Amino acid sequence: MNLLRALDVSVQGKIINKLMRLQKEFDLTYLFITHDLSLMRNVATRIAIMYLGKIAEIASA
Repeated sequence: MNLLRALDVSVQGKIINKLMRLQKEFDLTYLFITHDLSLMRNVATRIAIMYLGKIAEIASA
């Protein structure tokens, strides 16, 4: 379930920005599971595409 999906776009942005600040501060790694590739293009360094429950492709964001 994509928990950010139901939120207003401005709220989504605030949450993502907070997560990215924490990631830099504490050298964290996140795993996002989403259908929103446009969001992940701006957040991720690598993206994996799954098909039928298996990773079909991995690419740089």
